[in-house]
Amino acid sequence: MTRYIFILFILCLVSCDSTEIRIKAKERSYTYINKTEAPYFKEIQDVYVSAYSNLYLMDGSRKVFYTVILSLRNISFTDTLHFNRISYIDSKGNILRDLMSDSLLVLHPMESFEYIVEQTENDGGAGANFIVSYGKDPELKNKPIIEAVMSGTISNLGFAFKTDGVEINR
Repeated sequence: MTRYIFILFILCLVSCDSTEIRIKAKERSYTYINKTEAPYFKEIQDVYVSAYSNLYLMDGSRKVFYTVILSLRNISFTDTLHFNRISYIDSKGNILRDLMSDSLLVLHPMESFEYIVEQTENDGGAGANFIVSYGKDPELKNKPIIEAVMSGTISNLGFAFKTDGVEINR
């Protein structure tokens, strides 16, 4: 297994060029409903997701900026999920973007949602994060997969890493 990871890493290094990484998401239409039309949930589950929009290099005098992709995945074949909060927060705890102010995002079975923070948006900082909340039905069979993927380049080397969402209590 380690050998395959090493080979994949070498292939990534060899195949990268010095051009800036730009991810252009194809516009998708997602289902949103007004918060007044939302079903009642006895419990709301909050999820914390680290989102490193930049990190420091070497002695900390230089920063590397990343494209951050928040990914929400409904892995159920039968359950529909309702997300009532998606907030992008900077290192100081300030909300930079609140994506769900008046509506809820609805993810149908096996549907996914992506939100992209572009590499040029560097307000988040090394301690940036997302707080994602969804209505938790007691009969929910599978929790969603909530993660962030960071990608970037240093010189002519490209790389990516991900962080997993962690359930937190209110």
